[in-house]
Amino acid sequence: MIASTYCFSQEGNITINQDKHITVLLDLKKEMNKNEADSERYKIQVYSGNRSGAYEAQKEFSSSFGDWNPSMQYETPNFKIWAGNFRTRLESDRALKKIKKKQSMWKGECFVFDERVSVGHGLLPGQHELCRCCREPLPPGAKASDMFELGVSCPRCHDHTSEVQKNGARERQKQWEIAKARHMNHIGTLQRQERVAALLPADAPVLYSFRRCPYAMRARLALLSCGIRCELREIALSQKPESMLAVSPKGTVPVLVLKDQVLEESLDIINWALHQSDPQSWSTAGTATHQDAVALVHQCDSEFKQHLDRYKYPNRYDLPDGLANRQQGALFLSQLNVKLSQTACLMGPAWCWVDAAIAPFVRQFARTDRAWFDAQAWKPLQNWLTSFEESETYAEVMHKYKVWHQGAKPVSYPATPSMN
Repeated sequence: MIASTYCFSQEGNITINQDKHITVLLDLKKEMNKNEADSERYKIQVYSGNRSGAYEAQKEFSSSFGDWNPSMQYETPNFKIWAGNFRTRLESDRALKKIKKKQSMWKGECFVFDERVSVGHGLLPGQHELCRCCREPLPPGAKASDMFELGVSCPRCHDHTSEVQKNGARERQKQWEIAKARHMNHIGTLQRQERVAALLPADAPVLYSFRRCPYAMRARLALLSCGIRCELREIALSQKPESMLAVSPKGTVPVLVLKDQVLEESLDIINWALHQSDPQSWSTAGTATHQDAVALVHQCDSEFKQHLDRYKYPNRYDLPDGLANRQQGALFLSQLNVKLSQTACLMGPAWCWVDAAIAPFVRQFARTDRAWFDAQAWKPLQNWLTSFEESETYAEVMHKYKVWHQGAKPVSYPATPSMN
């Protein structure tokens, strides 16, 4: 019996119809993969604590794992050492495995930035957990504290959040638990990024700011009043970011970075904002009181600010105390009190840019010794300041933001606490 098998093949050409934009997207993806500063990458946190400890941890880690380029970051109130820049969670897990127990100097555990709890050597689950509010490792015994509430607060952050913020966190925790029970993904990073992106225009200004600085406060007040959204970068004065120093070497806040210029003075920012939009009629330009307005703010920024600094920080100026400067500064406050006894605000019946420019400095003066300030016969001035400090505007401009670092996700200002 003879069997025969015949095989036939065909030759031809295959034509692939491909959208020309696919090539563009592939090239873009290649460039993104080259971007070592991509904030979506995974990093390993190997230290969180004081500055001296951070320097020591960075030095020790570099001696064993220098290829991972450990860097120091600052997020109030801790200095942190981050290592690596991994594109995927798998890469970061493999990196952790390389830290063999017999070679490692670490007695604690590491955090990979992917919402997990800590892991130890060999990627075995660690004992530490993150507080969902302040994003810091829970200290020993935290869960037994009356200030601990799952997903809401821990002893470290309990006193730094309002009841409104706590209630928001409780609702978030509730929704997370519901989603987990239904085996669903809760709203997270992607949705948050989309919301922030919707708030920030593509060419949004960038504002470098420090929450308590009176100059930065007046700039934020003006941007809020004029309805100008920007990307806010809260800085730590002890760790000024290189990106800020590159555009403003003087190293003081506020700094507003526009697409065609950089504004380094708070009054320049106010003037720029008012030229863009003035829905609350803050500007005094073109009015009979404009020169008086400019003169009053100049007096605040020169004579009064000089006495304020020496009253608040006498040690910086080799003074035994600041009482003499307090007395000199009180002359300016008495002048303001006289004006406020005649009108509700400094330049008339309505709040304007002059009030916004001066109020942060009066606030700082008053808080140096609030009992003394309240004991003075300045009822109109005291009412004016209290009205400012209890306003929704004040709450908005004094919202606490995390310290910005290179590669951090953009933060929109102004925005509600739940948005940032």
